[in-house]
Amino acid sequence: MKIISINKIMLFLVLALLLNTPVIKADELIPLKHGIYVREPDSCNQLTSANMTMFDGHGFGGGHTTAKIIDVRKNGNIYFITEKVQGTDPGEKPYTRKMKVTVINKTSFSTSDVYNEGQPPYLEIEKYRWCKPLPPGY
Repeated sequence: MKIISINKIMLFLVLALLLNTPVIKADELIPLKHGIYVREPDSCNQLTSANMTMFDGHGFGGGHTTAKIIDVRKNGNIYFITEKVQGTDPGEKPYTRKMKVTVINKTSFSTSDVYNEGQPPYLEIEKYRWCKPLPPGY
């Protein structure tokens, strides 16, 4: 009788899970309304690139960045997201951002534990609420 090592069993289980995991689009996985969100307590009438973010189902962009979600891990209403971020200024190099997003409801969420590649972590909790639809063509 041949004995199978624990490592081989674990590898087999991981491969079986990966092969049976359906591909889910980010906008299907993160239950947020697409649009422009303002950081609380600011008003939707006072949107600036510093107090807003845009969610298009593919990532959390801003006034000077676009982003594409490349990995999502979910635990209840908490999402651990990795994005590839690109600045809008010519010559800016893309970077990786990791963050924790807590979905409160379809039109509000909070972020925390934000790590932008090459920068110190931002650990503060910031709460956002939906203001308006994305501009045409975004």
